This record gives sequence, C-alpha cells and structure tokens, in this order.
Amino acid sequence: VCMCLYLFIYAATLTAYLSEGSSMCLPLVSGISAKMGFGAVPKWLGTSAFAAVSGIALYSGPKRIDLLNRACVVAALYSFLQLIARCSGSLQPALLARAKWECASKCLPIMVVAFTFHNIIPSLVGYLGSPRTVVKAI
Repeated sequence: VCMCLYLFIYAATLTAYLSEGSSMCLPLVSGISAKMGFGAVPKWLGTSAFAAVSGIALYSGPKRIDLLNRACVVAALYSFLQLIARCSGSLQPALLARAKWECASKCLPIMVVAFTFHNIIPSLVGYLGSPRTVVKAI
C-alpha cells in the first residue's frame, strides 16, 4: 500500500511539473514557431521542450543545479515580497471569513503534490554532510 501511494505521489508530482512547465514553454515555442513561419504548435511540443530543457539542466551536474536552485529561490522570494507589497493595500479581512466549500475539491491536486516536500531531505544530507546537520537546519 505504501509503495503504491509513494508511486502515486511521484506520478502526480511529475505530471504537475510537466503540465505547468509545458504551459510556460508553449508560448515561447509558439512564438519561435510563428516567427519561423511554421504556424500552430501542438501542446505536446511544449511538454517535450520543457522535458528536454529540464533534462539538459539536470545533466549539467549538481553545482549548476545548485546555482539554478538558488536563483529560483531568490526569484520566488522577490516575487512573494512584490506580491505582498502590491496587494497589501487592497486586503479586505471580511472576505477571509467567507468560504465556498464546494470549491475545496479543486485544491486536492495541490495538496497531494505538497506532500512531496520530503524529497529534498536526501539531497540536503548530501549537501550539508550529515543527518544531524539537516535536523539542525530544519
């Protein structure tokens, strides 16, 4: 049972990454295709482009992946701070008390993928040197 759940979570994570990555790559691939005069691009080509770029990045080695990961974390923090700064003036606390429970099922894929945070722990052990250091860092 545990193995099946483990495989399901990883399949869901991989599907989520490919789906979102391809939706980000598709406009880029479509733009390049339009400039070259090839016309419309199928969605599978965006998925393939994202998988190829990700594979090349992973093949480049752990040091480059570490630099890329750090850049992504900095970009995410910057984006989050910008979001807070720009949206804090329009916050309406009364709306936080309202709930539409029928929409809660749409969050299920996000909740399933959120359980994959534990994937980084083996990487942290290799990066920080020992499990004790990881526990202190967490």
